[in-house]
Amino acid sequence: MVYVNYMCTKPAGHPNTLHQQVLKFAKALGMTVIAPAPEPNPTGDGSAEAAYYREALKSVGLSKEPLDLVLLDLGLDGKVGGLYPSSPAALSKKYSIVGSKGAPGPLMTTMTLPMLNGAGRCVVVAEGKGSAPAVARALNGNDKKGAFPAHGLVSPLYLIDGEAASAL
Repeated sequence: MVYVNYMCTKPAGHPNTLHQQVLKFAKALGMTVIAPAPEPNPTGDGSAEAAYYREALKSVGLSKEPLDLVLLDLGLDGKVGGLYPSSPAALSKKYSIVGSKGAPGPLMTTMTLPMLNGAGRCVVVAEGKGSAPAVARALNGNDKKGAFPAHGLVSPLYLIDGEAASAL
C-alpha cells in the first residue's frame, strides 16, 4: 500500500493526521505501508515532501508504474487531492508528485493529473448537501483546463451519498 500524506501542517505523530489514520487502517488489514509520511517538516515545504515521496516510490519500483487505485476527495471548488483550480500543479503535464498550494491554504503534496489518470482506477468521494453543487459541476460542467481540476480526471468513479447527489 502506498499513500501520500498530502497535508504538510501537522506533525506525523499527531493522532488525527492522515498518516496515523492510514497506519491504523493498514495494521487492521495486515498491510504494510510502503511510503510512510516523512518526519515532521519544520518548514511545511510541500515541494520537499513531494521529493521525499518521489524517492520513496522510486525505491520500491513505482516511480513510473501505474498505481492500482487512487482515492480522492472532491473539494467545493473542484479540487482533487492537492490540485487547486488554476494552480501550476493542476496544469502540470508531468507524471509525478509535486508541491502544491491553494490561494489561502497550506503547502501540500499532490499527484499530478497524468499520475492520477495513470492509475488503474481513480475514485472520487463526496458527501453531504454542501458537496451537491461541486458534484453536479464535476459531472455536468465544462470548465477551461485547470479551472475545475476534477474535470481533468479521465473516467473517475464517483462515490457520493444522496445529499451530494441532490443537485443532479
